[in-house]
Amino acid sequence: MGKTTGIKNQSTNDNLAQDSLCDSSSTIWDIEKEWRREAKDTKFRGVTLEFDDDELEQAIKNAANSIGEENLYQRQIILEKTTAKETLISNFEMIENMMSAGTGAKLKHVVKVMRTWMPKLTSAIKREQNKIRRGEPTIDLSHDIESDSSDLNPYLTNPWARAEEIAYLSLSVFISAALKDRGGVSVASVCNQIGKNIAESVCKTRKKDLAKKRRRERGGRGISGKNNFEYDADPLARPFWPPNVSVRAGILLVQLIIHHAIAPQWWLEEGKRKWEASESGDQWQSTLSLIKGGDDHVLEGRDSLNICSDIEQPSSMQSFSFPMWSPTPSAKAQVVRVFEHTIRYDKEKKKYIGTIRVSPGVRSMIEKVHAIGYAPKHLPMLVKPRPWTKEHSEGYDFYSGGFLTFNFTLLRGGGDMQSNAMRRADLSLLFEGLNAMGETPWRLNKSVYNVVKYIWDNGGGQAGLPPREDLVLPEIPDEARQKNDPEVLELWKKRVAKVEQNNANRHSLRCDLELKLTVMNHFLNDSFYFPYNIDFRGRTYPIPPHFNHLGADVNRGVLLFDKAVPLGPRGMRWLKIHLANLCGNDKVSFDEREEWTDSKLEKVLRVADDPMEHTDFWFEADDPFQALATCFEISKAHRSGSDLDNYKCRLPTHQDGSCNGLQHYAALGRDEHGGASVNLVPSIRPQDVYTEVLKLVLAKLDQDEKDGHELALMLKGLVNRKVVKQTVMTSVYGVTFIGARDQIRARLREKMDMINLDGKDEELDVDKQIDECSHYLAGLTLNSITDLFNCAKNIMVWLSECSSLITSQKLPVCWITPLGLPVVQPYRRDCSYQIETTLQKVTLIDKGDQLPVHNQRHRSAFPPNFVHSLDSTHMLLTAMRCKKEGITYASVHDSYWTHPGKMDRMNEILREEFINLYERPILDDLSDSFKTRFPAVNFPPVPERGTLDLSVVQHSPYFFA
Repeated sequence: MGKTTGIKNQSTNDNLAQDSLCDSSSTIWDIEKEWRREAKDTKFRGVTLEFDDDELEQAIKNAANSIGEENLYQRQIILEKTTAKETLISNFEMIENMMSAGTGAKLKHVVKVMRTWMPKLTSAIKREQNKIRRGEPTIDLSHDIESDSSDLNPYLTNPWARAEEIAYLSLSVFISAALKDRGGVSVASVCNQIGKNIAESVCKTRKKDLAKKRRRERGGRGISGKNNFEYDADPLARPFWPPNVSVRAGILLVQLIIHHAIAPQWWLEEGKRKWEASESGDQWQSTLSLIKGGDDHVLEGRDSLNICSDIEQPSSMQSFSFPMWSPTPSAKAQVVRVFEHTIRYDKEKKKYIGTIRVSPGVRSMIEKVHAIGYAPKHLPMLVKPRPWTKEHSEGYDFYSGGFLTFNFTLLRGGGDMQSNAMRRADLSLLFEGLNAMGETPWRLNKSVYNVVKYIWDNGGGQAGLPPREDLVLPEIPDEARQKNDPEVLELWKKRVAKVEQNNANRHSLRCDLELKLTVMNHFLNDSFYFPYNIDFRGRTYPIPPHFNHLGADVNRGVLLFDKAVPLGPRGMRWLKIHLANLCGNDKVSFDEREEWTDSKLEKVLRVADDPMEHTDFWFEADDPFQALATCFEISKAHRSGSDLDNYKCRLPTHQDGSCNGLQHYAALGRDEHGGASVNLVPSIRPQDVYTEVLKLVLAKLDQDEKDGHELALMLKGLVNRKVVKQTVMTSVYGVTFIGARDQIRARLREKMDMINLDGKDEELDVDKQIDECSHYLAGLTLNSITDLFNCAKNIMVWLSECSSLITSQKLPVCWITPLGLPVVQPYRRDCSYQIETTLQKVTLIDKGDQLPVHNQRHRSAFPPNFVHSLDSTHMLLTAMRCKKEGITYASVHDSYWTHPGKMDRMNEILREEFINLYERPILDDLSDSFKTRFPAVNFPPVPERGTLDLSVVQHSPYFFA
């Protein structure tokens, strides 16, 4: 008992729990004091970090409903601004470090600009190469005079001097050098460095190509060192050129870069405007969803926008791209040079030298736009989020909601076509659902938090927490060291690689847990809220990234509803069912689950009294910390006395869909047989679709075993529900054969020690046989799913065929959800440049809605995305109904949460909303919308429906269970 001192359950006395921990509110107020102290007359790189007191007071008065809430609103505003300040300073430090280290060309926004210059610079280099080959003089662009080019042949004209690679290397060296020093960098040093890099690249590429040619000539055999003497006779074989050639090549490329590196004036002005907006706290560049209106403001693409194609401009100005909004035609003609060439006097060398620098305006814009290009990693909110609304201001339509001082984008991961469509849509129902979700207040379960901290402080590695220590790397075997056995050495290397990967994963998990614990500590004595936004399908996500109820078991285990609700006559029953579910006992009836918990009641009470002394029970649960939280709650309720119905409970209890994707397909197709397998039809005990598929798979295996199939014999006794579960679960979301094979391989890997290897114990043989078995079993599993859910398969095929017909018209697949959300699939064929440098292959990718649609991705993604848009609709409809009836509600996609005392009513609501949703002719409406948009396309008819009566869902107890 001594080892558990300090973490015994304090849940029976909240004051004891609070006293045993540090007062986290003092931490928050320390931040506020520091902020107030630094905010006075403080500027950082041109941005005022103080906030206007009048603005703050006005925001408090507008937001607070009572005098008692003003303190919370003040704290929330200060917390948001503190987070933004820390993000801004961190970004500036990162930019400064990268620039001073000579890696400024790797900055995100610099890479975007480089990408826009690459095509024109590449074309210009090719033109100069052709001139050199013909013996024509190159152009000295700085003086408009012809320059002798004979010394550059064959150095810049050989087959290995590839224009794309030269353009990338030159830009990278040039931009990094120009950004490194604000005062400028010597032209001579830059030219010399560019020449050296190109020489090294040409040498390496040439040797690589010639080595491939020789191997082909020798029938695949390598080239011995004796046969390499002819390489040395060629000057291109050396990784350096004569100094005059190297510098001359560098000068030519520097001139070309300076000539082509131009930017429109409006780009700088737009960057300045957004910086000033972020300085005032009204906007945050990467998080603001702005859609310009008016005839002169056409949105063409956030990441890449083609401009200047219809105006008389120099050849270098036509059709380049910038990640900004399209200007008016009159603004397009104004351009600025990005780089400046100046002559300055060097006092140390006592001579004039030529220097190149990034123009001050451009450099300042790069720093500032890059600094605000990352959204602050916001924390949960101390007050209710601002309701989502659609607003119009100064020619802008935008969506406002969430945090008090920052407008996060409503849409995460969508494209500009969808943003435009959303601007014209009525999203009032969507906003109502999001606002209902965001108004749920939470608090932390201090008893569970104490246990989490205790386990972590004592080394971790228990209850799903990562270990604090890395695994020890295996030592090299004596056989490999003494006998130099290549097979033993190869096996040892593979084991080392696996341990190193495991340690890397552990490090990532440790960092993630530390972030979670930091956020928990900040809010240990406060109630808080999660603001939400949506992905392009309409699925909802909390905006705070590090800690929310969509996270792992440890997140969910420490979360409680802030509001306490009496258990009522059936709340204790639902608590017991909830514990059985968390412990994996969810394949039996509700009565049997309740009886299972009753049989474990003594263990539950002991766990609640001293969780670390009785880990044998809750450590074995599927979700240990959620199970622990339920043990605490059952213990408090059980010991509350005879008035159990009035015991006030805060613990969220869950109702999960039964393979929810297949439930939606069964409802769409009125599939009675498939619907019964996923509990749309009432039954005495829950139907388990994974077991149904397993039965079909085992029947096929038995038949193949009788026929003497080698792999069927090898898999005998190894295939269970767990092996096929993930494939069945993801089949509805478009899992491919390769994906199914990988899922099954992972499960078989867990059983590798049980596989019959015919007396072989080599790990490489294990891998080979697991690969063969997973390939064979994946085919059986997918065929069995098709046999069981033929109706769902027909709908998936129909959706895929419609997608192919739509993308054949060079347009993306679009639809409107029942909540009115326009959905546009964002899949495009990225335009990429792949350049092989001396170090590695570099790929520059251009993205945007102006690129051609990706037919295959649209086809494979449409069925799962369409179902996701429907499951999110069902979830939000349930959220709206629960809010109207005063029921606290939360969800994790197809897992719906509420108090145990309100579980029966929430069950009725979610069934009613599911029936109401699918009483609509959803597939017919979708088909009609396709035919309206594409009247010349002959779409296939909607698949025939079955005879399932959806009203029976209302009486199916295990529909959500």
